[in-house]
Amino acid sequence: MKTFAFLKNLQRDILREVRQKPKSGFSFREWLLAIFAGISLCLTLLTTWLANLRSVDDIRVILNEIPTIILGAETVVVYPNMMLTS
Repeated sequence: MKTFAFLKNLQRDILREVRQKPKSGFSFREWLLAIFAGISLCLTLLTTWLANLRSVDDIRVILNEIPTIILGAETVVVYPNMMLTS
């Protein structure tokens, strides 16, 4: 008889737990997972931007001598002669 009463009480307790209304909001574990997912998404977007979407133009000027520039009425003369490469 005691076993039957114990099982009946156990069944009642289990059903009470199952039928309880779910808690509203996130639990600690869900918040932690959401934070890690957000950080991962930000790192993925940053890596994609830096590796694939961003374009950088790099122009460098190397001079052997200091150039002299003479401005005429309709001409511009640079000494010494400069060469450009690309």
